[in-house]
Amino acid sequence: MGEGLVNEVSIIIPHFGDPRPTLSLVDSILAGKRESTKVEVIVVDDHSPEPLPALPKPCRVIRRPENGGFGAAVNTGLKVASCEVALVLNSDLTISRDFVRDFVHDAQRFGRAVVSPHVVNGQGRSQWAGRHRPTVRSQAVEWLALPGPIRRTRWWHEVVGHDTRCTAGAIRPVDWVMGACMAIPVEPVRKIGGWREERALVSSDGTYSKANEGVLRDEGEHS
Repeated sequence: MGEGLVNEVSIIIPHFGDPRPTLSLVDSILAGKRESTKVEVIVVDDHSPEPLPALPKPCRVIRRPENGGFGAAVNTGLKVASCEVALVLNSDLTISRDFVRDFVHDAQRFGRAVVSPHVVNGQGRSQWAGRHRPTVRSQAVEWLALPGPIRRTRWWHEVVGHDTRCTAGAIRPVDWVMGACMAIPVEPVRKIGGWREERALVSSDGTYSKANEGVLRDEGEHS
């Protein structure tokens, strides 16, 4: 992400459906904004049935002409992002006041990389931000209607592709990262054509991109 500290970030929020979580996330971002950091917020309305209302500066709403899914929404935001670093956030995330500043600062330790923080759900359970490369086996097991106790075991999480080494405080190189929250270097991702938009491969739960196929590694990047 450059050789010096980056004090600017483009925040891309893919949006579809109920506007309330998105508006709440934008409020949290603006509440934590600092004068020393340039922040632009790009909300990509993925052709929701109810168009997202206009937002105050430095926010911008882009409404796609048709629904394309998570990957297409991220790519729409990347096309207009003006900063060196982009932070992709799920619209239903809950973040602390200083999260954007702290995460972008910490992510720079890893150079030009795709980076995700530790993510937990509303019950405080890890969402395994690091993921293994998807396989037919991992997808088949995930689709099985296994009992809840089995789905909470470390064995199940590993089989379906969750990298269980990625616990709170752990720093691990991984095959790919959870798409719900990730910092990415804008130009290298643009250079390889952005995120793959096939719905079978791209979701906010796990983002399988050209970057995750190793193209970014050829460019000196990593996830």
